[in-house]
Amino acid sequence: MTSTDNGLTWAGPVVIHEQVVKPEWETLRGRPDTKPHNPKSRAQRWEKDWHQRYGCGPGNAMVQLKSGRLLVPARHREDIGQGRLRSFAHSFYSDDHGATWKLGGNIGLHTSECQFIELNDGSVRVISRNESAEDAPDNLRHFTSLSQDGGVTWSAPQRLEQLITPRCHGAVERHDAKTLLFSAPASPIRQAEHP
Repeated sequence: MTSTDNGLTWAGPVVIHEQVVKPEWETLRGRPDTKPHNPKSRAQRWEKDWHQRYGCGPGNAMVQLKSGRLLVPARHREDIGQGRLRSFAHSFYSDDHGATWKLGGNIGLHTSECQFIELNDGSVRVISRNESAEDAPDNLRHFTSLSQDGGVTWSAPQRLEQLITPRCHGAVERHDAKTLLFSAPASPIRQAEHP
């Protein structure tokens, strides 16, 4: 949706789907995960027939860079071989106030819901949920990556040892020129009442 009067009235919505999604991200998967994240989860029943391949967000995570670029976090699943779907975060962006959009780069294998923050030097840091529990026991820390080109490409993701996570995304906000604030559940496991 767009507004030309500072939000008093709105036009739209405009569908940007074809600009920010690759065709291979849109297929359905008609079988259950081979290594379900939580066998007791109600979502596992849903995933036997349907499987989320694409999502945006979290909702507050879009940023406008100093350059004016709008940068949006998203996530998708790709087949990495032998029918194994794995999570990747990526970005998409607009340099014309949202009139057109371009697909940015993948942030890395096992990244998922994420949030961007522009650093003082103009680079963009992403902090991402870690989905690596499917393959390894190292999923208890968030991932981070840097972009030096406004989200077009990303460095290889690194684990943030100090940011514990129960496989939940976190929020990052700027407090002042020298301080970033991060908020997320600080537990290595999901609680029993919230599988």
